[in-house]
Amino acid sequence: MQSFSMMTDEEIIKTMAKAYEQHRLQLELNEDEVCKLGGVSKDAIHRFKNGKNINIKNFIAILRAVDRVDALSTLFPSVKTFSPIPQKEKKPKKRVSKKSKVQTNKTDFVWGEDL
Repeated sequence: MQSFSMMTDEEIIKTMAKAYEQHRLQLELNEDEVCKLGGVSKDAIHRFKNGKNINIKNFIAILRAVDRVDALSTLFPSVKTFSPIPQKEKKPKKRVSKKSKVQTNKTDFVWGEDL
């Protein structure tokens, strides 16, 4: 898998377009079939393949036509939603304090009066 972090937006689009093209050929689909299956224009496909900007709906339509729309779910994995109910059921943590040192009455200190 290629790292897109050091690529420009156009390079990323062209890399994705190459992968799309390879996948389309592997499925033995021509561009007319992709247009019909995805409901997208040939112009949108050509813009995508040439690294130009297309809207997200056309991109999803192209992915749908080549049976790769499910790959979008890996972009933003589902996050566990927060619910306060389990938090309420937990007992609150009690504060822990340090034990104080035990003081002894024996000291070497002598008051002046005690002499």
